[in-house]
Amino acid sequence: MSHDAVTAARPFRADRNLRLMLWFTLVAQFQPHLAIWVVYLTDYRHLTLTQVGIMEALFWGVKLIAAERD
Repeated sequence: MSHDAVTAARPFRADRNLRLMLWFTLVAQFQPHLAIWVVYLTDYRHLTLTQVGIMEALFWGVKLIAAERD
C-alpha cells in the first residue's frame, strides 16, 4: 500500500486531535495526591499553609536544579 493511499484513507482532522490532546493533558496532569498531601501536612503534622508553601517551593527548586543538570 502506498503512502498516498494511506493519506487518502485517513484525512487529517484537527478538531479530533485537539479533543484528544485536551483529554490526554487532563489525564496526565490529574494529581489528586497534591491536595491530600496538603491536608495531611496541615491536619496531622500541624503545619501552617505558609510552611507547606515553603516546603513545596524548596521541593520544586531542587527538582528544577536537578533537571538542569541532566
